[in-house]
Amino acid sequence: MSARERWARTWPVLLAVSTVSAVGGPAAVASYRHARDVIARAGDPVMAPWLALTTDGMLVAALVVIWVRRHRGEAAGRGPWAAFWAGMVATIAANLAAAEPTVIGYVVALWPPVCLAITLELVALVAARRASVEAVSEPAEVDAEALADPDPGEWWAEAPALAAPVGEPAGETGEDRVAMLVAAGLGRRRLAKELGIREHEARQLLAAHRAEVAA
Repeated sequence: MSARERWARTWPVLLAVSTVSAVGGPAAVASYRHARDVIARAGDPVMAPWLALTTDGMLVAALVVIWVRRHRGEAAGRGPWAAFWAGMVATIAANLAAAEPTVIGYVVALWPPVCLAITLELVALVAARRASVEAVSEPAEVDAEALADPDPGEWWAEAPALAAPVGEPAGETGEDRVAMLVAAGLGRRRLAKELGIREHEARQLLAAHRAEVAA
């Protein structure tokens, strides 16, 4: 991928993250200040700056976990959603407690936590979109070894071992069995399973058989 193509994919993400951060930043600060003032008035002014971080902090942490699990293709689960709603209720309660007892005051107090939650979700959507685009654009890795050594028996590698043929001579040697299996057209994996050897040893046997046939 050229530098121009990388930049063409990067700048929209940077613009989106910068925009939503400019919106979510003031909302986070306002929500934090409301929670800090409420905790300080409640009788713990020393810990108020730290406890105020736990209200919106739980909300942020829950959304991060939800996004990571979505990114992995997993279900978010009840735990992260419970943490999200607990953080949402806590931050809304703190903002309401700091509001003026008027309709407009309540609306103004409720807006910061709601705006923060929406902004975080928008950032997660942008990041998820970028990850999916990169995954699609990456070329699939080609197994060079598989191309160099095609295995016609690949599809039946998990089949149970072959039973010995009825009437097989009791004095059959290991070489006879190898020759019989190779002549039957078994692939590398199937041959390794039948003989109880490693795949690279089975590959050597197949190569030797092909050379013998070619000669």
